Amino acid sequence: MPLPPELQQNVYRFMSAIAGNFPGFEDVSRALFAGDIEGTIDAARAWPVDVQDHLRRMINRASMAE
Repeated sequence: MPLPPELQQNVYRFMSAIAGNFPGFEDVSRALFAGDIEGTIDAARAWPVDVQDHLRRMINRASMAE
């Protein structure tokens, strides 16, 4: 299930600020905006673990806020 648009934008702002130059950023962004949460997390596997963890936490919090 896709995130609500305002929460999706919050996740994207974090990703853009922290991971905008990381490998696979465009793939992660596409998956996020397609509403593919699992694909978003999977596409970010090449990113540093702490960034992946924070991304996962943000998505989980956003999912629970729905």
